[in-house]
Amino acid sequence: MDVIFIDFKKAFDSEPHDLLMLKMLNFGIQPNLCDWFRSFLSDRISKIKIGNYISSNFFPITSGVLQGTVTGPFLFLIYIDDLLSSFPEDVRVTAFADDIKLFSNNSVSLQKSIDIVVAWCTKWKLALANNKTLVLHLGKSNPNVEYFTGALKVKATSCARDLGIFVDNKLTYRSHIDRIVNNALHKSRVILRSFRSSNPTFYFKLFNAYISPLSSMAAKSSTHPLINSLKNLNLF
Repeated sequence: MDVIFIDFKKAFDSEPHDLLMLKMLNFGIQPNLCDWFRSFLSDRISKIKIGNYISSNFFPITSGVLQGTVTGPFLFLIYIDDLLSSFPEDVRVTAFADDIKLFSNNSVSLQKSIDIVVAWCTKWKLALANNKTLVLHLGKSNPNVEYFTGALKVKATSCARDLGIFVDNKLTYRSHIDRIVNNALHKSRVILRSFRSSNPTFYFKLFNAYISPLSSMAAKSSTHPLINSLKNLNLF
C-alpha cells in the first residue's frame, strides 16, 4: 500500500473570498449566514513591517481565512469538501484541516487521485507545496511506484510527519520516539549546565516541568489516526 501526503502551499492564506462564498452557498449554508461570514472576512488590510518601520501603503486582503480563529479551519474544510468526495472508491482519504492523506494498494487509482487534486487546485486557485507532498511506500514487496503531480515526481520518503507524529514505512514509531529521546537528552544537558544544586527535589521539579511532558508526545502515537485507519483495513 502507498500513502500520499498532500500539502497545500499557504493553505489558509490562499482561498479567494468570492469562491469561498460560492462554495458556502453550494454547501447549503443559508444566505444570511454567508453574508455574516462575508462581513467577517471583508475590509481587512495588511501592511509590511521591518524592524520598527511600518509601511504607509496597505494591501487589501481578498483571500484566505483568519488563522487562530475558530472559523478559520471550518471555512477551509468547507472549501475543500467537494475535493474529499471526488476520489475513486478504492482510495481511502483522511483529512484534518489542511492535512490530507490518500492511501490505496491500487497505484493507478492513486495517480488518478493526485491528478484530481492537481486539477482541483487549478480550478479553485490553490497550489500544492510540491516539496512537502510525499509518498510513503508500505510493505516489503511494495513495487515503489513513482507518482507525479503534473510533470513533477512526488518525493518518496521512509518517514513522514503526520499531525505531529513521525510515521515510518514499517509503521513503527522508532523515529518518533528517537526524536523525543534526543530532545529529552538535550534538555537534560541544558538543565545540568544551567543549574547547580545539591537538593534532589529541585531537580525533580525541573524534570517534571521540562522533561516529563515529552512522554505525552510518545503516548499520542498509540492513537494516531493513520495507523488506526490502516489497521482497520485488516492489513496487519
